[in-house]
Amino acid sequence: MSVFLELQQLQDVLQVGEPSTNPTTVRQLTEGSDFRPFLKNIKLSTDSCIVLHCSTDNVMKILKQANELKMLGEYQVGWFLISGDPLSLKFL
Repeated sequence: MSVFLELQQLQDVLQVGEPSTNPTTVRQLTEGSDFRPFLKNIKLSTDSCIVLHCSTDNVMKILKQANELKMLGEYQVGWFLISGDPLSLKFL
């Protein structure tokens, strides 16, 4: 997917909703493979929706670490994947 199309997708997602009642926070993923500190900051925030835009290689790592932090299931956050080809992900 081209960078232009990826940016267009993000722009479309960021325009959804009312900014005054549901503000958007944009955060850049940390370097490396341990995303837990990054995810903990999100968990402690009031954000209720996570738009995950990263390489397909990182999606499963991030979701597994989010699950370790109880951010999936009962955690009241919606997850949207805008990464490469989500159909190619292998869920265990």
